[in-house]
Amino acid sequence: MPSASTLWTGGFSERGQLLAAEPQPLPLAEILRRIPDQVTLVQFSVLEDRVLIWCLRGNGGRARLFQRSIRRDDLEAAVARLQKFDSPAWGDTAAGLFDLLVRPWLDSVPPGERIVFIPDKVLHRVPFAALKDRSAVRFLIENHPLAFAPSATLYVNAVERGPGVRRTFHSPGLVVGEPAIDYSRFVLPSLPDAAAEARRLAAQTGSPLLLGKDASKAAFLARAPEADWIHFSGHAVVDPQNTLLSVLVLAPGPDGDSGALTAREIYGLHLGRTRLVVLAACETGNQYVPGSEGVTSLARAFLAAGAPTVVASLWSVDDRPTADLLDAFHRRLWDGADPVDALREAELGMLQGKDAADRSPRAWAAFEVIGASAKNGF
Repeated sequence: MPSASTLWTGGFSERGQLLAAEPQPLPLAEILRRIPDQVTLVQFSVLEDRVLIWCLRGNGGRARLFQRSIRRDDLEAAVARLQKFDSPAWGDTAAGLFDLLVRPWLDSVPPGERIVFIPDKVLHRVPFAALKDRSAVRFLIENHPLAFAPSATLYVNAVERGPGVRRTFHSPGLVVGEPAIDYSRFVLPSLPDAAAEARRLAAQTGSPLLLGKDASKAAFLARAPEADWIHFSGHAVVDPQNTLLSVLVLAPGPDGDSGALTAREIYGLHLGRTRLVVLAACETGNQYVPGSEGVTSLARAFLAAGAPTVVASLWSVDDRPTADLLDAFHRRLWDGADPVDALREAELGMLQGKDAADRSPRAWAAFEVIGASAKNGF
């Protein structure tokens, strides 16, 4: 069995090499000391024949270890079934994964307390918000605010970057909407709802707007370090062979630049001013490669670049419901909610809505808050 110290790792690339932009891992005692009040941190380790689950509470709390027996291949098959939302077996799969991954430790978490998940391997693909307690007939998001982190070290470091001069969502931001695409290099559909969403958000907040041809890579790189928050509404393209080459697609430049901003390049940015990055694009939060020992993503790259909180997606999302969800999210931010509570309220609004398609987890459960989740973290 791995020792506790082996679980508190920093971020690893798909080749198992520690990314130079990320911090060295902290010891367990230091992690426990730095977990905020009213936060439970749950870290998973997927082994060949079982899952180890560490449940940690700060402020003098301790780490508790739970073990669940399941073959790694069977776990990956269950997660694959969960991604088929129209399957008749979806409900049973969501309840089964709840029983496996959540039920063993949930009684130790106070009602309504914030839970921060640190997934491992294929669990990066699980929409924990949509796991369902079959006894209470409720989704996990209905009982607890949820956040996510690539590692315990990145999480506590992000929390500590949050406090200080409090910047609200009324502060200047940067809004990027449907960048013009070099169709000779990218075959991607138009996103009219994304463009409309960006225009509304920029108008409501008085923020600079990069739209269409103006949303070039050079313009983004010039403005991003000065922005208190960033909202990107457009396309992302995942490279499953080398996730550091996954890109946000921006407008091409006059010098022949394709507009592709890679995860590797994002790692090199300096976003110490930026408190929040919203990536309204497909698969920006999950780029787990089956058979690998780690995961990287566009969201993780922004965290390593200095942004303490990123909102990103687990799967390919539809334009219209994404715009509706994030409109509600931004309204709640404007009213003073922190990103975790704002996203939860927006998701619950869709879950309780009149439109059957919007009530499906496919529509509302793709987006997650990754990074700092303390109430004072934004």
